[in-house]
Amino acid sequence: MNPNFIRISLLLLTTDLCFGNIIDVRVYGTHGKNTTFTTTIKPTSDPFFSVSWAVNGSFIITSTISNTIVEPKYADRTTLFRETGSLELRNLTNEDSGEYTVTIIPASGHLISGAAVLEVQSKIPTPTVTCPPSTEGMSEVTFLCDDGDTSNAKQWTRDDQPLLPSDRIAFLENNRILMLKGVNRTDTAEYRCNVSNLSDHEVGTCQLTVYYGPDTPTVQQHPNPAVEEERLTLSCASDSLPPAAFTWEFQRRPLVPGPQHVIAELDEDHLGNYTCTARNDLTGLVVSTVHTLNAASCNHGNSNECRCISALTNVCICICSINMKRPQLLCINVFMLAALALCPGQAALGAGSLTGVTGGRTTFETNLSLTDQNTTGPPFRSIVWLFNLNNIVLYTPAGSLVSPAYRKRISLNTTSGWLDLWDLTVGDSGAYTVDITTHTDQQLNGSTGLNVYERVSSVSVTPNTTELLEFNSSVRISCHVSTGTSLSYLWMNGSSEITVSSDRVQVGDGGTSLTILNVTRYDRGPYTCNVSNPVSNDVGRPLTLTIGYGPERLAIIGPSLVEFGEVTVLYCSAMSVPPPSYTWSLNGVHTTVQGPVYVIASVNSSDYGKYTCTAVNTLTDLSQAADHVVSLKENRCSAAIATTAAVMAACLVAVAAGVGVVVGVIARRVYKKSSYEITEL
Repeated sequence: MNPNFIRISLLLLTTDLCFGNIIDVRVYGTHGKNTTFTTTIKPTSDPFFSVSWAVNGSFIITSTISNTIVEPKYADRTTLFRETGSLELRNLTNEDSGEYTVTIIPASGHLISGAAVLEVQSKIPTPTVTCPPSTEGMSEVTFLCDDGDTSNAKQWTRDDQPLLPSDRIAFLENNRILMLKGVNRTDTAEYRCNVSNLSDHEVGTCQLTVYYGPDTPTVQQHPNPAVEEERLTLSCASDSLPPAAFTWEFQRRPLVPGPQHVIAELDEDHLGNYTCTARNDLTGLVVSTVHTLNAASCNHGNSNECRCISALTNVCICICSINMKRPQLLCINVFMLAALALCPGQAALGAGSLTGVTGGRTTFETNLSLTDQNTTGPPFRSIVWLFNLNNIVLYTPAGSLVSPAYRKRISLNTTSGWLDLWDLTVGDSGAYTVDITTHTDQQLNGSTGLNVYERVSSVSVTPNTTELLEFNSSVRISCHVSTGTSLSYLWMNGSSEITVSSDRVQVGDGGTSLTILNVTRYDRGPYTCNVSNPVSNDVGRPLTLTIGYGPERLAIIGPSLVEFGEVTVLYCSAMSVPPPSYTWSLNGVHTTVQGPVYVIASVNSSDYGKYTCTAVNTLTDLSQAADHVVSLKENRCSAAIATTAAVMAACLVAVAAGVGVVVGVIARRVYKKSSYEITEL
């Protein structure tokens, strides 16, 4: 090549100059880290004639086939990939932010250019997450994520699972605060706050410990049943965090504390009630349970020498020895045992009470199993059933006498003594007694209780007011039932039980009312009232409160740069209950547009300027306004044509410097050939 003359002709057709941006229009980097401007060009077999990069119009690097020139301050911070034209920039600083342009002249001679804006953001420090230790039953616990920058995005996870808003989970201050409501022991977990911006990401962690318990203790006895003169251990256990401390009492006398009480050699003096008390000093809860230690009772097979000591209602009570120091009152008349296979200590009715429902039926079952029946006649000479010592029915083989109140309501099985009672009412609740005389003239009796309940029906919940304002209103929700007796009430907020009253949430009036003071938007519910008794339960229709707040976080979404004649839509949004009304103004002048959407059918010169959206909540009587500026978009292709000659001139200066020749460049347009001619001065 002749060094005194350099001639380069490049076609400058408009389609060639507007080839399209070959790099991302916006790139984000982090202070102190690296970033790469990656082009969309794929490597070819023919190397580029030249590649040049600049920032804000200032030279960074120019590389030709024969030489590369780098601005000194970028010498140790850049790497140019000539195969694609991509540029790596290292150890970023805030001063690196700006508009970067690349110009590539390939072997084909068609100019390729692109531009991108680099925004260098500060490195996110490791966020600090605070979560104070909590106790089960607390109304709420608050987590705080602090990274020093409220503009960074924040996301929360629990044991690596994302947390989403719910009845128990709320996020405040742009996710900076996580609020967990209705704390329980299952909330113990590792919580993470993931902080990010467009170029960086950091994680802060916090291990939440929820203290709970103690639950009601359970006592295990070994051996069971107890054996005289043998070692016996009582073990007390309760679920608690931290572990509970245990104390023991025997017949109200304190014993050695600890989870176990050991009796080295059991005798009669050790029999009785043992109380185990579990205490958690951190939660402040104390729970007790009672365990009764009994001796092994004698049975029909090994009972010895029983003798009658008294007569009670014609039933003979006897005593028998069980190898303890003193005899126990454990046996029913020994002569009765010959006719009825009854274990000593057993009566005609089982232990415990019966439960019934109004309008239903129940059966009083005896536990008699006959082994020596009189096969020539009925097994019983008489059966008498009493209710609160008043006659229900008297049976003898000669006939039956039924009280008028029970006619058509009872049925008596004369071979077992069982009594059926139907069409139950609440008035049938009380004590029932049976007295049976066998064909051998022996007598058995027993007593039990019956509790009759009316079914729960038509549960409903009503608030005392429906117009609620956040932080300024309180509400009292009442639970009503149409029918039901002996009622228990359970309030639910969504799927969470409301079991503990707090300064703001109170359950009163025997559980029939729920009061919430100074309501917040997170108190909306839904609330349900579960009413139950031993035979039924019913749940009212859920109640969701409408709590007015806002408008807040008003924002206008839409383009800032628009072209003449194009359709433009601006959208105004705000957090508000009820939804606000919207009005619009342009450059301080009110428009006729109402509603969240502002549509410009065809942009003209009068449509540029500052748009103001105002949101008004008529319930809270609050308003908020936001601004959005719409400007004319510059035509990038026309700007590229105007600057192409200057860029080419800069490339050629770099080439001349590489070969040690100082040249001047004059560019002039040859209209007939539609090319540039560059001639040495």
